[in-house]
Amino acid sequence: MDVGDLDRVVQIDAPSTVASFLQRMGRTGRRDGTRRNCLFLTTTDESLLFAGALVRLWLDGFVESIVPPPSPWHLVAQQIMALCLQEGGTSRQDWHRWLGSLPVLKRLDATIFGEIINFMREERILEEDSGVFWLGATGEKLFGRRHFSNLVTSFTAPLLIDVRYGRTELGQIDPVTLRTRSGKPPVFALAGRAWLAKHIDWSARLCWVEPADQSGHSRWLGTTRAAHFELCQGVQRIIVEGLREKHLSRRGAEALSQIRENFMWCRPEGTALIWGSRDTACWWTFAGARANAVLAAGLNSAGCSVINSDNFGIRLQMNQSESLANAIRAFPDVAAILVPAPERLASELKFNECLPRHLVNTIVSERQSDVSGAKRILAMHLDTISKASS
Repeated sequence: MDVGDLDRVVQIDAPSTVASFLQRMGRTGRRDGTRRNCLFLTTTDESLLFAGALVRLWLDGFVESIVPPPSPWHLVAQQIMALCLQEGGTSRQDWHRWLGSLPVLKRLDATIFGEIINFMREERILEEDSGVFWLGATGEKLFGRRHFSNLVTSFTAPLLIDVRYGRTELGQIDPVTLRTRSGKPPVFALAGRAWLAKHIDWSARLCWVEPADQSGHSRWLGTTRAAHFELCQGVQRIIVEGLREKHLSRRGAEALSQIRENFMWCRPEGTALIWGSRDTACWWTFAGARANAVLAAGLNSAGCSVINSDNFGIRLQMNQSESLANAIRAFPDVAAILVPAPERLASELKFNECLPRHLVNTIVSERQSDVSGAKRILAMHLDTISKASS
């Protein structure tokens, strides 16, 4: 929706990308004699850091690249069904003629392509006769409402979980927040305080919580939304280097100063392992939730006991005689790590009905993973160890 020319943008907390920030600020300053402007009103320490990181990245000239989603098999199914409707029946040769020139489809495995077609035939989403395919009874039932309008959109609403404390609705969180490998209920921050997840209804996308005690420098562990690698690295820079005073109000400057005092151990680059009580440690990576999910899965495969992970770090059950470096050296191939995703969330993927379940799970897992960010953190950590020993 185009809201036209604005005099001022007031942003509560911070968006998740520089691009979103620029899109909002770009609504201002369109008339002669006016300037683009945006005021952040942050309600938590985390939001203050994210806002500062966005401004710092913008000043550095950074904007997120557009990256196509990995393994878009569900979109292949959508396009095939659309062609069947458009052409009144198509053959396999027609599909390659129409779709084969798309760069994203050129990279897709021909064997998996055949598996999808066979699955759609078995489910009667597609029917075939003499090499010609058309939409079957199941396909029409699933996507035929309102003249197949459901077939022309390739996305659904984001996968978010509603959080409730009794009858009070606290807000929404990314499903990655609720991932834990320890078997213990996850703790996360929302609405200015920490909460313990007591019950999760994945089918209804609801999570019921109780207040949890959380203090000290670990108060952000359990952040509620999945931020990308560069944004979290920007947070690390803000903690170490601060932000120009002209970008901060007095209260903002005081809050940032207090945060930086609590994180005096934070380095300008690399990672840090900070020991806690009861044989626990936090590996502060500032890598983003999806990269940390990959790292947590790798650590778990290497024999470490992972409690949970989030945007800024990974909490581990380990004592000081154990070596994180040895566990990292025992990592499996990072590119082969698949982050487990709750199976019921897979049902939220558009056109999931057209794919075998293992392909749906792969797509969802890949979208909750940042392999590139995980590799960069591993390289940073091992480089830090090498420099320290030399």
